[in-house]
Amino acid sequence: MSRKPLAGTKHLFLVEGQPEEGVVRAILRRDGHDKSATQIRCLKGVTNLKSVLRTLVSEPEWHELGSVTVVVDADDDPEARSTSVWNALGTECRLPDAEVDRGKKDGYVVSGSIRYAVWLSPGDGSHGTIEDMVVATIEHDVRDRIMAFWKQGQKDPNEAEPTAKAIVAIWLALKTNKGIGLRTAFERALIDLDHPAFEPLRELIRTQLGHRRS
Repeated sequence: MSRKPLAGTKHLFLVEGQPEEGVVRAILRRDGHDKSATQIRCLKGVTNLKSVLRTLVSEPEWHELGSVTVVVDADDDPEARSTSVWNALGTECRLPDAEVDRGKKDGYVVSGSIRYAVWLSPGDGSHGTIEDMVVATIEHDVRDRIMAFWKQGQKDPNEAEPTAKAIVAIWLALKTNKGIGLRTAFERALIDLDHPAFEPLRELIRTQLGHRRS
């Protein structure tokens, strides 16, 4: 008999892409969490959240979960992103409207013994991406080097500042002498997860994993 998608899973993480998958795995490893009952699903884009939820909710094991955590980028409009994610959770997981509203306000809600939570990188209601969290960990003198390196490649001196993704890409290239992705960087422990920028996400993961069904 084939293994069901959620068999043995107590804590489910639905992550936007490979960088988010990398950071969640790295935090689980860094903080010594038991991964045996934890599953990470890469959505391959936040627009796939509803269809992934629809498939997973249909599995009998869904109702045995202790927590469900969605980890995505806030991008340019954190409020709109939060609303869309919580609406998807509400529709596909059949959460009452009052619980969806509470989730939008508090970032989490307990419904039917499952603790649902949404993390929007970089956190604190700010717009941006997971790369902004990584940029915060880079030393100021290194950032200055990166800015100088970036400006050298610009034909227009008035060119807009580089994005966080560009800064991280240059930083990783300088650090490793080759281009690697964020997931690989997290796997290789190249990013300082002890930096305060990552503490709220680490705390959320601790709380989610600590939730037990009543």
